[in-house]
Amino acid sequence: MSSTCRRRAHRFRTKTARKLMEKYGSDSIDDAIACGVDELRRRVRAKGFCNRFASPPYDPSVVAALFGVPVRKEESLRYEGQIARLDPDPDLFRIERTTIQVRNEGRSPQRQRYTIAHEVGHLLLWEIVGQSRKAHLGRTGRESEIERLCDMIAVELLAPAKEVRALLEKINFLASANKAHCIVKIARIFDVSLFLASLRVKEIREPRLGCMLANLMNETVEWSFGVEENPLWDELRNLEESASSGRSSYQAFNRKRGIVIQRFSWTRVSPKAVLAAQISM
Repeated sequence: MSSTCRRRAHRFRTKTARKLMEKYGSDSIDDAIACGVDELRRRVRAKGFCNRFASPPYDPSVVAALFGVPVRKEESLRYEGQIARLDPDPDLFRIERTTIQVRNEGRSPQRQRYTIAHEVGHLLLWEIVGQSRKAHLGRTGRESEIERLCDMIAVELLAPAKEVRALLEKINFLASANKAHCIVKIARIFDVSLFLASLRVKEIREPRLGCMLANLMNETVEWSFGVEENPLWDELRNLEESASSGRSSYQAFNRKRGIVIQRFSWTRVSPKAVLAAQISM
């Protein structure tokens, strides 16, 4: 991973982060997490779970099973997910006596997979530190450092950096005219959200990448980063007819204006939604 994307030790100050980097002999939190996830994969293979974890998309519930922790989907849950204690005694804690609860109501399979992987991150960190946060078994604040570490573990578990990097090279992402289409391919192969796939590509291969998921029917932006939304909307409105046919903006620009614009591309991801990708110059 490039140095611009690394989160160095001085940015992570908790005991958990220090233990994680010490365990794997690294001053980079990214490298330490990659090593930790690789070790989990080896343990999964040793347990004979290879049939569900041999190639993407990776099933995070398999890793939860490695810890002896079942996954349970709940229709009504305050948080996206949490680790619940099965032992009624608050002073008695064992990882194998917990369960991962995931919010099921109105959540996509990709969102649920990410939530499970995030909670698996907590299990890994508890194992490394050698103690539990007994008072904080439920979800903590999204901005806390522990939550950030678990987010990073979840991303590496679902879309390993070395595998995403190899795939981007295979599909020749940097030379591709339609980078939005490449991002959709990454999302489908690893069964992750378009947002996660976009950020992963930005982090690993193209730091100048900006993306926007737009709803052409009601002209709303589902999410965006690294782009100016208004100029992109002007282009997408002109190309709405082409969008319904699934053609890329690269082709439409080339045909309508007689020029090639490589900075901006889009691809239809549903009858009403379009993913736009732009490389800032």
